[in-house]
Amino acid sequence: MATQEQFEHFLTDPTLSRAIEASRRVDDVFELIRPNENQHSSILQWLFDPREGHGQGEAIFKDFLTAAHEANRDAGGEQELLAYWTPGRIAVAGFQSLIVVRERAMVSNAGRQDLFLVDPVHKFVLLVENKAGRKWSTEQLKSYRDGATRLTAKVRGPFPGYKTGFVLLDRYKDVEDTPSTPAASREIRRWAYLDYGWLEKAARRAEARVEKGIEAGQQLVIAYCRRQAEYKSKDEEELEALLSALVRDHRDVVADIGVARARRHPVAKDLRMDGHASQLWIWTHQHKDLALKLRGQKTFSFLKHDLKTAIANLRPDVRPHKREAFVIDESWEKLMRTEPDERGRILWPICILITQMQADEDDDVEFGAAARRYKICVQFRPHHLRESGIETPIRSALAIKYPKDMTRRQDARRRRFGHVENIGEDQLVEKVATLYRTLHALLTPTLGKG
Repeated sequence: MATQEQFEHFLTDPTLSRAIEASRRVDDVFELIRPNENQHSSILQWLFDPREGHGQGEAIFKDFLTAAHEANRDAGGEQELLAYWTPGRIAVAGFQSLIVVRERAMVSNAGRQDLFLVDPVHKFVLLVENKAGRKWSTEQLKSYRDGATRLTAKVRGPFPGYKTGFVLLDRYKDVEDTPSTPAASREIRRWAYLDYGWLEKAARRAEARVEKGIEAGQQLVIAYCRRQAEYKSKDEEELEALLSALVRDHRDVVADIGVARARRHPVAKDLRMDGHASQLWIWTHQHKDLALKLRGQKTFSFLKHDLKTAIANLRPDVRPHKREAFVIDESWEKLMRTEPDERGRILWPICILITQMQADEDDDVEFGAAARRYKICVQFRPHHLRESGIETPIRSALAIKYPKDMTRRQDARRRRFGHVENIGEDQLVEKVATLYRTLHALLTPTLGKG
């Protein structure tokens, strides 16, 4: 538990003042409102319409159509309309005539389509089914597709001769979770299956307009696109760095904030201003959004920002936990097996493991970060490699760099290399960065053959 002195040191830390201001800049309406599927579609209708107040014209629809083209190509290119609209054609064409229809039964017995996009100049219709995390069914998709096909029938349809395209939108898209029946596999290939990642470009454009002083409609675009595309703005990245620094420098106080935030209804005597426990409770509820963000930080969160700064030319990925963290690189995913082991796990076959060593409790209270010690190593799990043929070159490279470590073993399926203990927190980033660069260089030849 933090002391009064630690709490007051936390309150006077300039980093806290900057974090409070940064937190206000990244707050948005979607932290208060959670749109349902219909509301998501209404916002998308607003974004797609080039005449609406978001100020981006047809650019957002072009982002969407480009993403749909790429998804159709990846699925085998069965949709003629999406195959025709290549990124080059999209870039030089205009879509000011686009009409966006919401939640209307365009064809009887086909249900209500989430979004129906019609371009009378280019003569196409796009049916967009927006699941927003809900499961799709083969029967529903087929019904929508058959209905849209009747719309473009050459004789009786209201859009005779128009080309048709079908897009399935799902923020939580996961190809592995799609129905595995033959009918479902056939049906999903007839749709361009997208997540919301294509909205990131719209968020970036809106941020650029805000920086130029053009505010109208931009904050809503930024808030929605940022949340759906899981894209972090500059303000969010700044806030994350500030929060991680606060967790590193005031770990005990942040832990107490988490406890105080969870306690919603104190008795009156606990609200006295003369004790740091009541002061902390009051502060936590006066700054509830920042307190929640601090509560969500992990012990090793500071590494994510500091390591990226130390290794600007590479892209380390830090996975923090309570008393340990794993450092990996996205390119190392090529080494990972795709099927779970006998215990149902898929683990990184090689990574950097960082562990906080046990410290004397009195020293931790008195000296804080200065008393903390860490140990790091390369952890190698051959059993989790994608294929057995990769093990030999990796093992050989590790043996050359760490010959004394080849005989060490943590258990039957795990080896460690480059093990170093008693690293101070002030040296941790430098040590991890050095080990990461070394491991990255060792793995590059093997990855090049993948």
